[in-house]
Amino acid sequence: MIKRTRKYEENLGKEEYVKRYKKYNQNAKFTKYGISEIEYNYLLERQEQKCGMCKVLFDKNKPRSIHIDHNHKTGKVRGILCDGCNLFLGRFESEAYQRRVEQAQTYLRKTEM
Repeated sequence: MIKRTRKYEENLGKEEYVKRYKKYNQNAKFTKYGISEIEYNYLLERQEQKCGMCKVLFDKNKPRSIHIDHNHKTGKVRGILCDGCNLFLGRFESEAYQRRVEQAQTYLRKTEM
């Protein structure tokens, strides 16, 4: 697989390969979450090119740090998040993490000085 990918990259040239790879990943993301590129761009525009949670402006040069947020139970897209907020929210929604938050709160109250 790696040899075939390298050969493909050599034949296309690095710049064209990266361009096609980014487009492929973007299309795969849209398919995975059941939205179109138009809907994705609408969400970004509605959020003023910022993370829906922390409101930090997205860096267009770092497209991998932009994530489509969705409800894991319903699959419905909620918005676009930065890397940090997406990771935080993913953990926050888990039951194990909720228990850890409660444990941290208890610990902090006991050790307050």
